[in-house]
Amino acid sequence: AVHAMSSKGLTLFSIPRVDQRLCTILSWTGSPPSFLEHDDVAIAQQLQQDFPSFGAPALESVAQLRQQRPSKATTVRANRYHDLEGRALLLGDAAHSTGGTLGQGANSA
Repeated sequence: AVHAMSSKGLTLFSIPRVDQRLCTILSWTGSPPSFLEHDDVAIAQQLQQDFPSFGAPALESVAQLRQQRPSKATTVRANRYHDLEGRALLLGDAAHSTGGTLGQGANSA
């Protein structure tokens, strides 16, 4: 089950892994939160303050978060799902785009 928590314009998604660890994604709109420019201890404290039910993240996890480059999600809208002659039709997953964080469940197995 995916656990989602929101606070101050941030959303934290956590997916339990089979090895009792978590695959966690921090999401925001606009520019990255300014606290990500601080040291690992300050970032961990801010995350614990903003998401008390999540608890304090391990400093190793915070270091990994700081080193990762944020990805950007965008929306793609199609005005039709078939070609003009009716020879091709998009169905299911082919008919919509996916975000950069989708499929992470398989990566955390």
